[in-house]
Amino acid sequence: MEDILLPLKVLEPLEPLFILPEITNAKNWRGGAIEYLDPGRTILVMTPFLRGVLFVNSQMIEPNSFKSYKDLLDPKWSGKIVIDDPRKPGPGQATFSFFYLHPELGLDYVRALVNQKPVILKDYAQEIDSIGREKYPIGVGLSDSLAEQRGKQGIPIAIVDPRQLREGSDVNPAAGAMGIFNRAPHPNAAKLYINWLLSKEGQTSFARAAGYISSRLDVPTDHAAPWRVPPAGAIKTYGLQWSNDLRAKIMPQLYEIFGR
Repeated sequence: MEDILLPLKVLEPLEPLFILPEITNAKNWRGGAIEYLDPGRTILVMTPFLRGVLFVNSQMIEPNSFKSYKDLLDPKWSGKIVIDDPRKPGPGQATFSFFYLHPELGLDYVRALVNQKPVILKDYAQEIDSIGREKYPIGVGLSDSLAEQRGKQGIPIAIVDPRQLREGSDVNPAAGAMGIFNRAPHPNAAKLYINWLLSKEGQTSFARAAGYISSRLDVPTDHAAPWRVPPAGAIKTYGLQWSNDLRAKIMPQLYEIFGR
C-alpha cells in the first residue's frame, strides 16, 4: 500500500486528527508508541501479528515433530513440499523474504530448500487443499487464514506453532493498516471515525472481525491463536525498509533461483 499511496501524496498526517487521550497515550501501544509505515506518519499499523509459515497434514505428520525450518531439508521431504509462488505478492513472497532476512537461514537456506524440489503453486485454495487431501504432507508460505478456516471445517491441516520453531516467524499486519485521504469530502466525519477505530472499543471490534492482533496492548487477544501475538524483535515483512530490500536485494535473488 505504501508503495502506491505515498508517491501520490494523497494521505493526511494522522497525529493532528487524534482527539482521544487513550489514543495518544503511548503506554496503550505495543512497543511503547504508535507504529507508522512512513516518516510523514500517514499510514498507521493496526494489526501486527505473527504469521503461520509451516503447514502439515496432521493425519500424515505430527506437527510437534518440527523444531526448525532446517528440518525441511531432510531428504525424505524431497518432492513432498508445496509452496506459494514467492515471485508474486502474497504469503510465499513474505515467507521467502523472512528466510532471506533471518540470520540463521539466509540465501543458502533458500537455495537448499529449493533443492528439495518443492511444488510451486499460485492459488491459495489449491495449495491448502492439496495438503488437506493428502496430496502433499507439507506446505510452506501458504495462506494461514485459509488454513485456519479449513481446520475449523474439519480438514486435517495444522499450522505448526512458530514458537516451537528455532527461527520463529515474521510479523505482518496484512490488511490492518490505516490512512486518511487529504481533501476528503467529509473530513470531520473521517476524524470521528478514526478516533473510534483506534479506541479500545474500535480496535477490539476490528481485531475480532479480522482474526488478528491489535497494536493496542489493552485489546484482548483471546479471539486468535496464542502464537499470533508478535514477540519483540521479530523480523518484519512490511514497511518501507522491507519494500526497499525486496526490490533491491530479495527479488533479484529469488528470480535467479526460481526463474521469471
